[in-house]
Amino acid sequence: MPDFVDLSGWAWWWEFNKDPLLELKAHLFATPTTSGTDGFYLGQGEMHHEAALHRPDARRVREKVVPALRAALGSKNPEILAASLIALAKIREGQGESYLNETESLLERFLDHSHSRVSDAAVLALGILGRDRSALLLGEVLNGDEHRSTVRTRTFAAYALGILGARAEKEDVRLYVVRQLIQALVTEKHKGPDLPSACILALGRVPLEDHGPHPAQTERPDDRIPLPTCRAGQLAFLLDLLADDKLNRIAHSHVPSSLAALLASWGHEPDARLKEETVQALLMSLRTRRGATRDMQRSAILALGRIGDSDDDPIDIRIRERLGDASFFEQDAQAARFALIALGEVAGRPGRGGLGDVSAIRSDLLRTLARGRKDAVRWSALALGLLERGQRKGGQVVNADVLAAMDLTLQDCRAGNDVGAVAIATGLLGDIEGNSGLLRQLERSSEEDARGKTAIALGMIGEHQSLPILRKMVEEATYAPSLLAQSSVGLGLMGSSASASLLASKLATARSSYAQASIAHALGRIGDARSIEPLVELLEDRDQSDQVRAFAASALGRIADSTALPLGSLYTLGTNYTAAPLSLFSPNGFGVLNLL
Repeated sequence: MPDFVDLSGWAWWWEFNKDPLLELKAHLFATPTTSGTDGFYLGQGEMHHEAALHRPDARRVREKVVPALRAALGSKNPEILAASLIALAKIREGQGESYLNETESLLERFLDHSHSRVSDAAVLALGILGRDRSALLLGEVLNGDEHRSTVRTRTFAAYALGILGARAEKEDVRLYVVRQLIQALVTEKHKGPDLPSACILALGRVPLEDHGPHPAQTERPDDRIPLPTCRAGQLAFLLDLLADDKLNRIAHSHVPSSLAALLASWGHEPDARLKEETVQALLMSLRTRRGATRDMQRSAILALGRIGDSDDDPIDIRIRERLGDASFFEQDAQAARFALIALGEVAGRPGRGGLGDVSAIRSDLLRTLARGRKDAVRWSALALGLLERGQRKGGQVVNADVLAAMDLTLQDCRAGNDVGAVAIATGLLGDIEGNSGLLRQLERSSEEDARGKTAIALGMIGEHQSLPILRKMVEEATYAPSLLAQSSVGLGLMGSSASASLLASKLATARSSYAQASIAHALGRIGDARSIEPLVELLEDRDQSDQVRAFAASALGRIADSTALPLGSLYTLGTNYTAAPLSLFSPNGFGVLNLL
């Protein structure tokens, strides 16, 4: 893969933000509805009776998966080792203290591995395993262990601390994580971009307790910056960073993401003063002025999309107005695209007074959909999908004009990139009525990605008439990994177990390494426990290529992972991926997100 990847397309936004929109695991392991029931006739059932997907149980994982992964650690191949370490760390639920202690000790032994990819994976795996004691070790790697002081390893330690802290149950563990991240950031903030970016992103994912609006403080890491002891203090610290124009440019651009993540962590409307102070600072970052880089403007727009809502609070009205202005940015097309997405998110989110009147935003997006250039059509379609999805979840009926416009736009699409965007937008509407256009588009499209995105959209709306077509796509897509994975997800979103059984049988007969790797990846996405045996066989078969065995290890970790959303979503949601440092996301596959 080339070192440069064009991240301007809508599909990259979808890849970084799709997980909570799909809620794949919730659909995969939902109780199936079968023909003959009321739910079936309401469009919620299978065309034929199918067994439910099998959720992996702790005993089966312990007896089948864990021994295979531990045995794979005898390999000399860094890809197999890294994948196996990450997979073992994801196995936490129901394993008991003995397993967790043994795995923690095992991971520690790989911290000094001669290959940096393996040692970095071990650092990240300690964060995923999430033991309280590991926080101390990761803090030493980040700030005080000269033996492991490469910038890359310290950077991975920061990301790992973010994962550990985000899931820590004890407040003193979270306080320790925040302290370590701030200490490293104060020391390294004018260097970078990797380590400061990692510290900033991680800091926003570890919310401290809400003790009130005033940032309490204790000791200081230097003469200028206090250590926060509550979430309001974290916000104050990040707002100070936002005003620091000397901070590394890339790292600086990730401050808005962490501000938004902390405000979102309240789970309800945060303190009005904190929200207004944060929004005012972000709006200042949108101004075209010296030091206001494009990266910062894009990040501020995405952050406002996570913070604002549709009610009549003055600050929310101002957010919507400024996002509307930003959607016409001529100096930066990517900022304008992000502003459309942010408008859709804000308009679909209820505030203090519930859902507000967003008819003006809806009308503007419909005009852009009807008259805009192709690029604007794709992004405005997605924005409308987000708007209506939020309104639907708030108890409103999907707007009839939007349904009609989306169906008409889908009919007019010919290029694969257009088809994919409008299909996903149609899926976000979540309304099965009048969406036969997806089936028609699937029948006439020939481009793999367009067909794959349409398959996902059919799964999102629960269009069970498409089940035979999607099964056939899975059967025939052995050498088209993207289409294979996406059509499998489409089946899974409808609660169908067919994809797992089809993929398992294909894995047993596949002869090429390319086909086996793509099937193993798809099996990991689906997560059916019946895939465990064939994947274990693949991992243990030393006649297979190292890459295929690594894919099998990674898939086993995904299947055994009990978290509702993939771990990577912690760092992808609302993040300005166009400014992502290579340590977070690398086209060559060596970033944190590549490993997760």
